[in-house]
Amino acid sequence: MYTSSVKIVNSSSDPVPTEITNTPSVNIANSSTNPVPTEITNTPSVNIANTPSVNIANTPSVNIANSSTNPVPTTVTNTPLSVVKQPNATVLGSVFNASVSANTNIFSSALSVSQPSRVKLLVVASASGVLTLTLTSGTTTVSGSINSGSALTATAWYEFEIDLPSGVSINLQYSVSATMTIFVIATPLG
Repeated sequence: MYTSSVKIVNSSSDPVPTEITNTPSVNIANSSTNPVPTEITNTPSVNIANTPSVNIANTPSVNIANSSTNPVPTTVTNTPLSVVKQPNATVLGSVFNASVSANTNIFSSALSVSQPSRVKLLVVASASGVLTLTLTSGTTTVSGSINSGSALTATAWYEFEIDLPSGVSINLQYSVSATMTIFVIATPLG
């Protein structure tokens, strides 16, 4: 027989034990004006601690509602832990808190794109300046400013994406000398 327990803690911190036997679901009600911290133990894994977030794993069904006239039910039924996957994402290059010289290539070797990819640039710099992407295909190199040519604000994180074909290489330049952190991540298209 599968037995689990529910422990409800009142304002004086006295537990009120309740036994649940072979129960596929657990209902928890809270008053929005007087919330009751609630902890459920010995279910496969449910942890509710009177916070906006709820951690529910391997639980057949959990319903959470408040005691107002409009309950807010949340049901999780046989849901495995969700993991966000970046399919085949690859870090093409990175610099971390490194000094870069004005208007020179940031990476000592150009970063190669081996298959059609969405390339993401994550950038922060210690000084305001314009970021430029150089794209080389064969013997031809084309340069263009990122962020519509507007200067990046010092110490602010930026994220840019560009879709690129296979067989090209890229590098970055910054218009002023600065300390920079940059991550270049490629995710195959298709």
